[in-house]
Amino acid sequence: GGGLWIGTSQGLSHLRDPTSVLHQAPLAISISRVMIDRRPWSGGPIAFKSGGLTAELGSPGSTTPSRLVFRYRVAGVDNGWNQSSSGQISYPYLPWGHLRLIAQAVDRLDHTASPPAAFDLIVAVEIGALPWLSPSPSG
Repeated sequence: GGGLWIGTSQGLSHLRDPTSVLHQAPLAISISRVMIDRRPWSGGPIAFKSGGLTAELGSPGSTTPSRLVFRYRVAGVDNGWNQSSSGQISYPYLPWGHLRLIAQAVDRLDHTASPPAAFDLIVAVEIGALPWLSPSPSG
């Protein structure tokens, strides 16, 4: 007993557990292939004046990738969200300091979003790289 019967032009279909068909897994977000200056990032500090940051955003397990758009931002750098339909992101320049990249996958049709994913970056400045940080010459 139970279930859902559906009449079609080909006859009757019986769904024994309609909730399994109607239930959609929540969206997830992944941040991968993080590169600094076109080299894989190991997770350590990034030298100021390095080449830019690139990364790939994805949604593992998504059954509707064509409906997805990715939004992302670097806290303290971006005023609002940036969008990418391809999942490719690029920052040609990063200011020095402690930064946080935040990203979400968004389904454009049903307006659901994944929980945000984030990682921290430290862009470090070497002493002497900026004139006001250079040691004063001994006199």
